[in-house]
Amino acid sequence: MHHPFEKILLATEPTEFDSGSERVAIEMAKRCNLPLSVVVPVVTNPVFEVEAPKLIDRAEHEIAARIEALEQEAKEQGVSLSVHARRGEEPCGEIVDEAKDLSSDLIVIRRRGKRSFLSNLLVGEMVGKVVRHSPCSVLMVPRACSMWKKGVLVALDDSDSAERVLDVAAKVAAQCGIPL
Repeated sequence: MHHPFEKILLATEPTEFDSGSERVAIEMAKRCNLPLSVVVPVVTNPVFEVEAPKLIDRAEHEIAARIEALEQEAKEQGVSLSVHARRGEEPCGEIVDEAKDLSSDLIVIRRRGKRSFLSNLLVGEMVGKVVRHSPCSVLMVPRACSMWKKGVLVALDDSDSAERVLDVAAKVAAQCGIPL
């Protein structure tokens, strides 16, 4: 069977908001018998590194622990995992650049992150930037989500991409053995 996606990229950070996207990405890779690429954007800048080296060290340890846990989960699920930490001032740019570098056809990412005055928005600011600049499809996953089991719901409009969206949704539903 032709899979709906061939190169899946999970964009994750060591936060509780990323747990749903991690579960779904690993399950998708398992169902499609595909390797899973992972990008962990690391926010950095020269001033921050000089002024707050202890915070940098703590962040590095959190990232290492999260990567280790992801590798263990993927191993238990029989999924080959390739992890790349990318440093830069904007996480969204590092995620989009990794997707371009890998020719990914799907980015799996959390729906939103830390709560702020923008917490009532449906999509977080960083995720919104990834969606706007992504070279491929983006699947936004809430933190409490797991792989869908009852069906795939697709919303269509009269845009030029509607036919492609329907095609992808049908392939995902078929791959999962659930109704569209």
